[in-house]
Amino acid sequence: ALHAPTLPALAVVSADAVHRVPCRGPLALALLSRRVAKAKWLSKLYNDFYRKRRYHDVRKLLDYIDDENYDDLKNKLVLHTDIDLEEKVVDYLNFFHFIFILVETGQITVKDVRSMFKYYISLLGKHDIIRNYMVNEGFEKLLNFVDEVDNEK
Repeated sequence: ALHAPTLPALAVVSADAVHRVPCRGPLALALLSRRVAKAKWLSKLYNDFYRKRRYHDVRKLLDYIDDENYDDLKNKLVLHTDIDLEEKVVDYLNFFHFIFILVETGQITVKDVRSMFKYYISLLGKHDIIRNYMVNEGFEKLLNFVDEVDNEK
């Protein structure tokens, strides 16, 4: 006979305490399916961002912005004089915009994003060059998300 999977327990919070309730049947399948989907998204995001080299140049650039290269970067982005660099920055921003969409649709949580990408998201919010670029190039929702991730405890 087939048996529905059983998750160890579902945490139920009441005003008095947290209770563990056995979870069986369709609810268990739905929760398990959601957890598996979330794990797949997080694994893919991790691999795309940290293991592949696609975002490496922009990560490094944002990590080491200083007085020497600030004006150069600003000129390249504001005056659009380095199309290759600008395309890399846009790809980088699109990656985080995609993460914003995953959070907005409930596929992953802000807590998940913070645990995996907080440092790099904080760099997006830290540099005026990038903040202004996001506003001027249509990434306002991403900028709001960056502020939310960076400021939430």
